[in-house]
Amino acid sequence: METSAAYLSTALYQKVRIGCTEQMSRILDWTDRSTCILFGDGAGAAVLEPGEDYLGSHMTVKGGEEVLRVPTHKGISPFWTGGEEHPYVFMNGSETYKFATRSIPQEVEALLSQCGVEQSQVDWVICHQANRRIIEAAARRLKGIPAEKFLMNIDHCGNCSAASVPILLDECNRKGIFHRGDLILMCAFGGGLSSTACLVRW
Repeated sequence: METSAAYLSTALYQKVRIGCTEQMSRILDWTDRSTCILFGDGAGAAVLEPGEDYLGSHMTVKGGEEVLRVPTHKGISPFWTGGEEHPYVFMNGSETYKFATRSIPQEVEALLSQCGVEQSQVDWVICHQANRRIIEAAARRLKGIPAEKFLMNIDHCGNCSAASVPILLDECNRKGIFHRGDLILMCAFGGGLSSTACLVRW
């Protein structure tokens, strides 16, 4: 979103498409029930145009691959110094839960303060669909945003990682949930450890 906003601000670009594609099934250990039952494959995209509807974002990268790690294939690089990489996603579930339930509210509060927006002004929240318990815990910490504003589709899509936000955005748009002028807050977390939030006006 930040990169797209920068391109659109130059007036050289009329439209920018943001795409998120995940094929988690190829990097899962199918004998590890702590990860393989959680993740799904998916893709989603959105098109942005110049305007004043992108209000901003906030991102934090903490580090911590001992909690959540996505493998990187060394390929044939002569510069690889990381040793033999474990070829599958690794996740410490309890530590990931702790990180996510703390980081999502922190990112949201920092972003809203940065944008001068109150929690009560937010119309909808689209979180990375990692886990229902994580989203519900984050909603409880963000006391100014009613729990029913946190939209979910994890029951039928599972966790599609980075693609989960645009998939849910599109699903809600098709259902007519959003109306022009709605403030939509999107937030996510992932390996790294990293977390982010951004705010748009529909």
